[in-house]
Formats: sequence, C-alpha cells, structure tokens
Amino acid sequence: MSNPVDYFQEAFGGFAPHRDRDAALKFALDELVVERRFDDLLCLVKGGPDFGGVEGEPGWIIQRRAPGKTVGYERWPADCLFRAHVDPVSYSLKYPEFLRPANPP
Repeated sequence: MSNPVDYFQEAFGGFAPHRDRDAALKFALDELVVERRFDDLLCLVKGGPDFGGVEGEPGWIIQRRAPGKTVGYERWPADCLFRAHVDPVSYSLKYPEFLRPANPP
C-alpha cells in the first residue's frame, strides 16, 4: 500500500458505509488487519471443528461455519460459509450484517 488514505480503495475498491452491502465484512476484515490479528485471520480462512468466529471492539464479529453444518445456523443461506456483523449502535452502517450465499444468483 502506497498511501494509508487509499487503503480501502486498494483493498476493497472503496468503502461507503451509507450504501455498501459488504460494509460489515470490510469493516471486520479491516479491524483484523489493523490489529495485526493474522493468526485469527488464518483460523477464519482455514476453519476447524472448534472454530466459530473472531470478534472485537467496537462490537464486530466474523463467523465461519463448516460446509453442510446447519444446527445453530438456521438463518444462514444454505451455501453461506461466512457471516459478519457490526453493532449498529457502535458504528453506523446501512447494512450492519453481511450474510450472503457463496454463489448468489
């Protein structure tokens, strides 16, 4: 990254919390990188039997579920493996939750 001001543009193609459907996911991933929580990020990508998610302040979480696991994930689309949520009281996003199938129509 050449300039910290351009970070969201380089990493995500921009960040518009007032309209971006992916803002919760971008926010949580940014927090992981800023806090240098690379081991947590690796666990999030790789998953595992005892791994459910990563969270932090100001009230955000990224969760991962194993493919085919449905108990406790009834609200998730069938092929969705990740969910991100940012507490709307702590940070104003138009879409405080990211929950979308891996292959949307």
